[in-house]
Amino acid sequence: MTTELPYDLTVVITSYNRRELLRRCLDSLAVQTLDDSRFEVLVLDDGSADGTTEMVESLSTPYRLRLLSGKQRRWARARNVGVEAAEGRICLHVDDDIICGAEMLAGHVAAHAEGERTVAIGKLTQAPPDADDWYAHAFAQGLNEHYDELLHRPPAWTDCYGANLSTTRAVYLEIGGFATDLTAAIDLEFGFRLVEAGCTLRYLPDADGIHDDQKLSHRMLEDAKAAGRDHPRVVEKHPSTESQMLDWVGPAGPVELTIRKALVVTRTPPVALAVLGRLLPGSGRKMIWLHFVRRVAFWRSVHENVDRARWRQLTSGEAAAIREPGATQSVP
Repeated sequence: MTTELPYDLTVVITSYNRRELLRRCLDSLAVQTLDDSRFEVLVLDDGSADGTTEMVESLSTPYRLRLLSGKQRRWARARNVGVEAAEGRICLHVDDDIICGAEMLAGHVAAHAEGERTVAIGKLTQAPPDADDWYAHAFAQGLNEHYDELLHRPPAWTDCYGANLSTTRAVYLEIGGFATDLTAAIDLEFGFRLVEAGCTLRYLPDADGIHDDQKLSHRMLEDAKAAGRDHPRVVEKHPSTESQMLDWVGPAGPVELTIRKALVVTRTPPVALAVLGRLLPGSGRKMIWLHFVRRVAFWRSVHENVDRARWRQLTSGEAAAIREPGATQSVP
């Protein structure tokens, strides 16, 4: 017998030592068009030492706000703990650096009225950092263009970024939640399993939020490195994802592939390549260079995390030949 849950939706937020960002996110949830009685917010504080716990405990909100504190839960494990404790039928995953638009929660609730196995992907607008960092500004432009593209094509599991994503609690628990043995590509692997379980993806352009993390190029390149470490692990779990997760060719031509391989095997630092982008004229050239540098950072990490035989397979014609017709572009 299924127990009736008291809320339509639980917003699950994990946070670690980002008190002010979290406060901004919680403030944005106080002005939602969805009635406050229909949702709760559950904060998973991963052992912060910056006063996060005290801030949340002292905050007066029009919605129900709960705090679960712990240490070293990490992102995936904390999210799973949050869903287990959720009292909403729908679980919306929001990062602590998101400023939620007023229609975000209402949009997710409405989307799930269409079916239990809906996966709703809300729009995010990436705010460029205040710093003079061409790479980070180009990255913001590229991510915003990505969400614009979703207006003109069906979303795929590779679009399931976990900063504004919802499923029903029942479906989340059914597929086992987020994988706790990964540190990057966690949300993408989760999206793949949702689709494999028969879920329907829906993009919600009006359930929007602003992603303002002020992240700079060196941290973005670390993210690309982490993806290069984890994508092979995802493919080991789900071999059919290889054409999306480890597509060596992608949109590149033979000249770029030759240069990229040379830079990877000689261990050229991606940070040094990123510096050169400042010298390029025009946003178009900078965007091309951004993607090139990201791919070098990603594939250098793949090279460091697979054996020689696997590397030769991935970078040879054999890997390109198994690419599915019409497959979405690889993630990096």
